[in-house]
Amino acid sequence: KRIKINEKLNESYDKYKTLVEASTEGIIMIINKEISFFNMYILNLLGYTDEEFRAINIYDIIFEKKKFSEIFDGKQKEKTSVKNFDSKLIKKNGELHDAFISLSKVKFHGEDGFILAVKDISSNKDVEQELDQNIEKFKAITNNIDIGIFRTSIGRKGRFTEINKSAMEILACSDPQNINNIN
Repeated sequence: KRIKINEKLNESYDKYKTLVEASTEGIIMIINKEISFFNMYILNLLGYTDEEFRAINIYDIIFEKKKFSEIFDGKQKEKTSVKNFDSKLIKKNGELHDAFISLSKVKFHGEDGFILAVKDISSNKDVEQELDQNIEKFKAITNNIDIGIFRTSIGRKGRFTEINKSAMEILACSDPQNINNIN
C-alpha cells in the first residue's frame, strides 16, 4: 500500500514538473526567502545556467528590492494572496529586463512561500515607446499644417475628442475646452 502511495506521489510530482517546465512564463518558487524551484524559461530569460541560478539569492535578480522585501516580509498593507505588477529583473549580464510579475502566496509542506510567475514584456515596452514617439510626431505635424484635422467619438451623438488649430479656426472655436459643445 505504501509503495502505491509513493508511486502516485511520484507520478503527481512528474505531472506538476512537466506542467511547470512547459509553461510559457518563468516560474520561481521561493520558500523562506530562498529559491527552491524554477523552470527553464526563467533560466533562458535571465541568462543563467541551472547551477548558477541555484547558487544566487532571489534579491540578485530583483531590481525593486524594497518593494519585494516588503511583500516577502508581509509588510504590505494589502492582504490579497496574489499581486500583479510590472517590474524589472536583473539578468546575469547586469541588464534590466521588463517583466510582468504575478506573485502568489503559498504554503508548501507547512512553510510559507511565494510563487513568482514572470512574463516577458520587453517587446511590449518597446512597442509602447515607439507608439508614444509616433503620437508626438503626429501631433507636431497636425498642429503645424493648414488643414483641419480632428477625431470624434462614434455614435449618434459623436463628440470631438481631438482637434488641431486649423480645424478649430474653420469651426470658429477659440477655446479647445468648447469642442465638446460642437455637434
